[in-house]
Amino acid sequence: MNICHKSARIAVIPALAMALTTLWQAEALPPQPAFTIEQLAGQWQITIVGNTGCGQSSLLFTGNLNPSGTGTGTLTGSSGCRPFPTSSTQTFTITSLNAIGAGKAALSCGSGCGWNFDIQVKGDRQMFNLVDVTNGSGNVLAGTAVRIAEGTPPITVDQLAGRWQITLVGNTGCGQSSLLFTGNLNANGTGTGTLTGSSGCNPSPSSSTQTFTITSLNADGSGTAALSCGSGCGWNFDIQVDANKQTFNLVDVTNGSANVLAGTAVAVAEGAPAITADELARPWQITLVGNTGCGRSSMLFSGTLHNDAATGTVTGTGTLTAESGCSPSPSTSTQTFTITSLNGDGSGTAALSCGSGCGWNFDIQVDADKQMFNLVDVTNGGANVLAGTAVAEPAGFVRVPDLVGDNITEAEEAAQAAGLLLKANDSGNLVVTQTPGAGAWVPVGSTVSVELVRIPWCGRLPCP
Repeated sequence: MNICHKSARIAVIPALAMALTTLWQAEALPPQPAFTIEQLAGQWQITIVGNTGCGQSSLLFTGNLNPSGTGTGTLTGSSGCRPFPTSSTQTFTITSLNAIGAGKAALSCGSGCGWNFDIQVKGDRQMFNLVDVTNGSGNVLAGTAVRIAEGTPPITVDQLAGRWQITLVGNTGCGQSSLLFTGNLNANGTGTGTLTGSSGCNPSPSSSTQTFTITSLNADGSGTAALSCGSGCGWNFDIQVDANKQTFNLVDVTNGSANVLAGTAVAVAEGAPAITADELARPWQITLVGNTGCGRSSMLFSGTLHNDAATGTVTGTGTLTAESGCSPSPSTSTQTFTITSLNGDGSGTAALSCGSGCGWNFDIQVDADKQMFNLVDVTNGGANVLAGTAVAEPAGFVRVPDLVGDNITEAEEAAQAAGLLLKANDSGNLVVTQTPGAGAWVPVGSTVSVELVRIPWCGRLPCP
């Protein structure tokens, strides 16, 4: 071990170290519960859209996850492989999940067939987003999972009355398309509103007055819906409403590859306390799918938004991982996501950069608890048709700093700066191991245990 890889200062005596630890324990914030796979056990409906080995595809998986994160269920798909939908028994597995709800998942599609996803679970454990950015343009998929509301008071259509923003992406009779519907549902589940679409049918976005209807709804929040697009034109969806009745996912898997659409609906936060941009200043995971200048694409942006006093916006730099036709393997770059405007009801606009002179512009709708928003680009015809879901990482968690090689003073200071407690298991003066390890996510106020060794000191440095 190289004990000189970090700067060293004179070690404090163990009694002082323990006194500091006791002081910090008194001031520590109450720990927040960490995410575990077991918390996600239960019935889920997962809606996915994008490109697979069968071309443009929409997928609906419904199954029951056990406490280990694995569930067998029904996968229904609409794609270019068949002129009609197909159903099969497949398996969805949450393969890993860290304390802040970020993890990995996999969905089978037959022998030697499957997709691998990045996921971010919402703080209430009622939904998560997911995206496949693992293998270039071969599989570009993204979607939203919503927990089926078992054991809660029945969900009824009249409870969904109010204003909604629905974002959709996929393939229609106009080719690659992104859609934004904003309208007010009445107590019977029907609402007339504005449908704005970007597609290959027009070089610029088009808007029309259309109707969205919840055609059926079960007590557990599962149901069906329809959206018109003109005379003799429309789409039919499976939906799943979350237990809070603030969000539902939706997917059309009714007619082969002619209409493969999926998306997310978010209730407009009317009558609630005004949502402000600074309330969105936190870490986010944003999943997107659609068509870009690189063809069919899926993307994952992970970054922390903060208040920018100079521009009056909430913005953040983060990592954009993308798979598309431009590269046979995923690409990663540092990009910027910005909330460019936000109304008190949570509706607004946002932008994501993708390089010099490159970027996308979105309409967004933030949910009432400010833990997620949907987003869609309907700004420029069929060139960029993108939609997705953003999920916030939970507050109250921090990454454990690397303490190995620190003397006890440095370790105490690093732990305190991160909002953590330090527990020394002996009376040495140099940290040689730590638990949890560096980089792990833990609740603020958690304890990091360290093992110490005693080494001789020559002035301010370890003796050679």
